[in-house]
Amino acid sequence: MSDAANLSDDLHDEILDRLDHYRQFLSVADQERLIAALERPRLPALRVNTLKIAEPVARERWPAWYGWEIEPVPFCAAGWQIRQRDEPGQRMGDTLEFQHGYYYIQDAASMLPAEMFSEHDAPLILDLAAAPGGK
Repeated sequence: MSDAANLSDDLHDEILDRLDHYRQFLSVADQERLIAALERPRLPALRVNTLKIAEPVARERWPAWYGWEIEPVPFCAAGWQIRQRDEPGQRMGDTLEFQHGYYYIQDAASMLPAEMFSEHDAPLILDLAAAPGGK
């Protein structure tokens, strides 16, 4: 077995060990779904900046222009996961739209906090742990 395969197995075991703490909070079915999700490769994701372009317009244009096969992020109307690209080595940050702030490259999980709260929930939400970026 190669060193890379051993490293992958070691990392897999380490992740499973760290999940032990959370087993008390999850059903067996939820544990299995979580492990399956962690074993899948993460898809690149983006969030459309709806202050600059309507999401339906972006959805119509960008996949055709850049050869992206997209899948909506279930909990974020302006979020997409890129399932496939015509040019596998193509960087999502190399587009004119990204350079001008029409979309943000974000992991789908990073979109969740902004979707969970609205200005109706609280008059002010201060995210002190945030790095620069749009939420």
